[in-house]
Amino acid sequence: MRPHRRYGILCLLAAACWALTVVMVVVGLLVGVYSAFLGASAVLTPSPSDERDGQLAFGVLIAVTVGAAAPAVLTLVLDAVVGVMSMRRIGGRAHPAAVPVISLVAVAVSTVVPVLITTLALTAGALELQQTAVGAWWLLAGTLVLLAPWARTAQLIGGIIETASPRSQPPDVGPLP
Repeated sequence: MRPHRRYGILCLLAAACWALTVVMVVVGLLVGVYSAFLGASAVLTPSPSDERDGQLAFGVLIAVTVGAAAPAVLTLVLDAVVGVMSMRRIGGRAHPAAVPVISLVAVAVSTVVPVLITTLALTAGALELQQTAVGAWWLLAGTLVLLAPWARTAQLIGGIIETASPRSQPPDVGPLP
């Protein structure tokens, strides 16, 4: 397999794993909300199937949590690999720099920046700086909802282009007449 195809496939996998992680987290949140409504329903109108429903919802929540952890760890590993490969490709003259720059921006916007903002929010909360903490949580939500999906979509498209595009070879025209 050619190196540019390997790089393109890794970009595709990083974007796809990130998307799968986000989907699993959203499913987990929905199951959590469903469990809260199920618990409220059990308190207000008890029924014989409440315990079974609660156990089933808890089992689904555990499965979704474990299912979200695996692609999240794989995303971190792939982001590290793609980041290193992108840095190497930017400096070289043999490769165009568009896809590596897009990949670096996608990794920064969807992985590095959210980790930094989460750290800021947790630190501000621990120091009882409520306005800073709330602002950081809103900034995190905006980053994850508005910026990160577009950056990962661009990385996905860049990975497709990098994988599908043939590298130009000098034409073999032979001797001129």
